[in-house]
Formats: sequence, C-alpha cells, structure tokens
Amino acid sequence: MEDQVDQESLVIQLRNAFLQQNLEPFDSRDISKIRNEDRAVLAYLMNSHFNLEKAYNMMTESLKWRKSFGVNDLSKDSFSEELLNDPYLYFKGYGKNGEPLRRS
Repeated sequence: MEDQVDQESLVIQLRNAFLQQNLEPFDSRDISKIRNEDRAVLAYLMNSHFNLEKAYNMMTESLKWRKSFGVNDLSKDSFSEELLNDPYLYFKGYGKNGEPLRRS
C-alpha cells in the first residue's frame, strides 16, 4: 500500500514539474496526455526506475522529439507501400484509434 502511495506521489510531482515549464516545445496532444493520464506519466517513472530527475529529463526530451518529428500526425499514409509490406516488419496489435501497429 505504501508503495502505491509513493508511486502516486511521484506521478503528481513529475506531472506538476512538467506542466510548470514553458510548454511551447511540446505537442498539445502530448501535453493533454501528461495532464490527464497517470499511466503516461507512470511509464516515464518506471523506465527511469522511479528517479524523478531522470524521468523528467526523459519525458521532456522524448516529447520534444515527438513534436519535432510530427509523431502524432503519422498515419498509414505516411509510409510507403514498400515499407508497409517489408517482411522484416510484423504486426504488433492495434493503436488507440484501431490502426494496426507494425514493428521491426
């Protein structure tokens, strides 16, 4: 139970730290996800072994990268037919909007 409370506290701390900075370098859809989805924030904490500073840096850098590459705007039409039919890519479930996910 105490671990869950600590986890919730870290989620709140990380979210607040992120939202207090200048948000211009980030996509509004990613900001919304951080603001509203605990699991999105928790993923950064888990990947940093619950180190708040590392999680903050990871979140900030990855969300800047996502905006710079337009990740939220990618769709199946963003990729060539050749790439989509590449035998080294394989089906890996479905995205939030029902689109098939492929992985190499």
